[in-house]
Parts: sequence; C-alpha cells; structure tokens
Amino acid sequence: MNENNYKLTLLDTCVVSELLKRRGSKPAHIIEMIYDGSIPCFSTYTLKELKNAQDLYDDFFNTFGALPSFAIMDHHQILEEEIKAYNSSNEFNIIITAIFDNPFSNNNLNVKAMTDSFLTKNYMKKFEEDKNQILDGILSLKQNYPPKNKKYTIKEIDEFVNIVAFEQLCLQCRDWVKPIVDSGTEVNMDQFNSLKMMAYVVFYKFYIDNRTPRLSDIPDFIISSSYPYLDQIIIEKNQAEMIRQIQKRHNFCNHLNIFTLKDF
Repeated sequence: MNENNYKLTLLDTCVVSELLKRRGSKPAHIIEMIYDGSIPCFSTYTLKELKNAQDLYDDFFNTFGALPSFAIMDHHQILEEEIKAYNSSNEFNIIITAIFDNPFSNNNLNVKAMTDSFLTKNYMKKFEEDKNQILDGILSLKQNYPPKNKKYTIKEIDEFVNIVAFEQLCLQCRDWVKPIVDSGTEVNMDQFNSLKMMAYVVFYKFYIDNRTPRLSDIPDFIISSSYPYLDQIIIEKNQAEMIRQIQKRHNFCNHLNIFTLKDF
C-alpha cells in the first residue's frame, strides 16, 4: 500500500472483543502499536461472532472504521486457492476484501450495511452448519485414532497430521484428488498448509491434553487455517503457547510471529 510493505496481522476474536470492552486510552495505545508497520486482518468468523453481541459489533466499526483493515478468506476458500496453486509457483492472496479500504472516506455506515448483508444472507446459516460438521468430524477422529496413554513422538504426530489432512482433502475435494491417486501419484500434502495447521491444532488441543471438543472450540480451530498465510497473529495465551510448540517441535509455520495482548 502506497509503495510500503505491511505485515498482515490477524486479531483473533477474543482479542478484538477484549479491546472493544476496554474503552479508553489503553485500547487506543494498543491499536496504535498494532498498526505500526502492519495491517489488521479479521476473520469473517470473528465478524459473525461479534454480531451476536450488537454493542461490540457497533463498537468494532466505530473503533476500526477510520483505519485500513482486511477480511480474510474462510477455510473453504483458502483450500480452493491451495488447489489452484498446487504444483505451480503461483502465490495467492488470502485477503477476501478490504473492510475499510479508504480510511479518509469516513463512510462507515455503508461498509457496515454491506457487512450486515453479507453476514445475514450468505454466512450465518453456513457458519452454524460448518461448526456442527467440524465438531462431528473431530469427534470421529478420536474414534478412528483414539488417544494413547503415552508420550507421543514427533514422528507419530506428523504421521497423524498428514493422514488427517489427506482425509480432509479427500472428503472436501474428492473429484480433484481421485485422478491423482488413480494415476499412482502421491499427493504432496506440504502444499496444503491450511489442512495441516488445523490437524496440528486438533492434535495438540484434543490429544495432548485428552480434552473433549466443544462447539465453542470450533471458531479458533477454523481460523487457524489462515495462520500459514499471515505474518503475525494476536491470540489468547493458551492458543499462542500451542502454536509456538507446533513451530518448535515440527518446524512448521516458523515465519509466523505470535503475540498475545500482554505483549502490547
């Protein structure tokens, strides 16, 4: 933008909510620091979650309305782009739209109306369907790959991630996968980082601690699909520690800078 390079920085739902609840000088100071050399990005899941609390949803537009911000693709759209870029040198951009692409227009009401329409017409129902399907999928994983009462090796975790990511690719993109498999060619799962990221998160969140997945876990899980294509993320403490473990132990997504609100 304006011949300058900016880092794409995702603000997680809990971070946005916390900033909006802390009205006053501290949030303004934190937001100013976030905008230093970066452009905030928001998942459409975050916008949907904020819409459930109308006061926070209105505050979101009041707070970020004078600043450039981006909405990013959901996990389905990212996977579509990964398939398009498969075995090519083409890069793709995970930005779906500029929420506030002209910070000097002060025309936030139109932007809010457009976002309202998008969420209401195209997204709300699909989001709820996705949450339930993904929860069912994670629970079925625990049936097919039951947790073991032992310490997992890095090799075992990587094998789990590759198998689960490939299964998801087959489930979601069967017509694309089948000709490759039928030809005897192995699918290069290293080109599907969104699926691998989600599989790592599933393992570390629900296998290491042997937790039972809940619907409230699903948005964070889905949003993690974008992590490999961002420069920075600001997320809650437990999620940050988990992603740092994945980076350290598996040499995966190491370019990503991870922060919590406490870092600001």
